Amino acid sequence: MLLKARFKGLASSMAWRLYAAILWSSALFFMAVILWLAVDATRDESVFFDRDMKAIATTILWSVPASLGRNHSPENFGSADDEVVAEQIDANRTFYLQVWSADGRLLMKSPLTPAERIWPNTEAGFSWVNAGDTRWRVLNLWSKNQQTLVQYAQPEAMRDAIICEIFKASVGQFSWFIVLLIGVVCIVVQWSLRPLVATSSELATRGTSNFSPIVTSGIPSEIKKIITPFNGLLIRLGEARKNEQRFLSDAAHELRTPLAALRVQAQTALRGTQAADREKALQKLVSGIDRTTRVAEQLLNIAHVDASGNKNEAMVVFGLQQLVKAVAGLLTAEAERKNIALLIAQTDCDVKGDPLTIGIAIRNLLENAVRYSPPNGQVEISVKTVGGVPTLVVSDSGPGIPTSERLKVLERFYRLHASIVEGSGLGLAIVKRVCDSIGATLLLEDAGLALDSALFAESNREKLSGVGLRVTIQFSRM
Repeated sequence: MLLKARFKGLASSMAWRLYAAILWSSALFFMAVILWLAVDATRDESVFFDRDMKAIATTILWSVPASLGRNHSPENFGSADDEVVAEQIDANRTFYLQVWSADGRLLMKSPLTPAERIWPNTEAGFSWVNAGDTRWRVLNLWSKNQQTLVQYAQPEAMRDAIICEIFKASVGQFSWFIVLLIGVVCIVVQWSLRPLVATSSELATRGTSNFSPIVTSGIPSEIKKIITPFNGLLIRLGEARKNEQRFLSDAAHELRTPLAALRVQAQTALRGTQAADREKALQKLVSGIDRTTRVAEQLLNIAHVDASGNKNEAMVVFGLQQLVKAVAGLLTAEAERKNIALLIAQTDCDVKGDPLTIGIAIRNLLENAVRYSPPNGQVEISVKTVGGVPTLVVSDSGPGIPTSERLKVLERFYRLHASIVEGSGLGLAIVKRVCDSIGATLLLEDAGLALDSALFAESNREKLSGVGLRVTIQFSRM
C-alpha cells in the first residue's frame, strides 16, 4: 500500500510527468535513429565498399612496375609468408587480391590468396560471385594499356562485420549523447520549476490573515497564468475578510449601546411602583427593541450585500416596478400612520441583477423617505428607462441633504438629522454598497417637492433649507 501510494504521488507530480515524457520521447527518438542508421547503412554499404575497393585496386595498379612482368616468376611466391601472415590476420576479414598480366601470368597476390586464378571472368567492373558457401564482391580493374589486370575480391561476411562494428560504434556514441541530453533536460526542468516550488513554500508558511498577492516577477509566463487568477482570488478573500471584520465591528458598535439601554429600561420597569411609570418604561423598552431590531436588520443587510457581491449566478432579468410595489407594501402601515402618500408611477423597466440584493436597496431608500418625510408628506417613486438605462427615482418631501454633506451620508453611521429622526446612519450606506456591488450609479439631488418647515422645530429650520431629497439609481445596461 505504501509503495502504491508513493507511486500515485509520483504520477501526480508535474516534475515526474515531465521526466517520464522526456524519457519516453528520448527512447522513441533513440529507436527511430537506430532504425534509420540500420536502414541507411544497409542501403549505402555497396556504394561505400565498392568505392573503397576501387581506390585500393587503382592504387595497386599504379604501384605495379612495368618490369615486373618481364622478371617475374610464379615460383617466387612461397607459402611460408602466408603461414606467418595467417597467424596475424583474422580469417573472417580475409580478402583476395591478384595481379595478372595480359598473357595470364600471376604477377602479385595478397597473403592467403591462392596462386591459381579464382575468378575466370575478367570483364572490367563489379560483380557478385558465389564460391562454395561464401558470396564475394569481385572487382576487375584493367590498366589503360590492357596489359595488367587487378582482381580484388571481398567476402560479404567481411562487409557485414565491418558494418556491424561501425553501427555499434555509432549507437554507443549516440547513446552517450542521449543520456547527456536527458540529464541536461532534467536539470533544466528542475531549474524551471524552482519558482513554483518557491511559491508553494511561501504559501505554506503564510498566516491565515495574509491575503497579499503573490509576487510574479521572475516567474515563467505559463505559471503566471495560474498565479494571476489566484492573486485575484486572494484579493477577493481579503475583501471578504475585511467585510467580515467590519461587520463584527459594526455590530459591536451599534448593538452594545442599545442592548445596555434595553437592560436599563427593563430594570426601570421592574423597579417602578406606579403603573404610569412602568408603562412609560415599557414603552421606551418597546421603542428600543424596535430600534435594535432595525439596526440588526440593516447590519444583516450589509452582510448579505458584502457576501453576495456581484455573483453572476444570482442575476436574473425582472420587472423593477413589481419589486418596488412589493417593498412599498411592507411600509404601508408606517406611511399611513404619518399620513404620507406613497405615489408609484405606472411606468416600468427591466433590470438584470439579484432581486433580493436590489430589494434591500429599495427598502432602505423607501424607509428613509418615509421616516424623514414629515406628516402629511409624500414619497414619489418612478421606474423608467432613460437613454436605454434602467433608472429608479425616489423623491421625498423631507429636509433633504445639503450638497456639501452628500458624500458623508454615504458613509456608515454618519447621521445628518439625528435630532429629527432616530436612526443608525446605515440606510444610504447600504444603498451605496448595493450600487457598487451591481455596477449601478447612485445620485443624490434636491427633490423639488414642497417642504413645510413649520412642521419642524424652530431650532432645526436653519438645517432644513432643502426641498426634499431625490435619490436616483441608474442600473447597468442589459
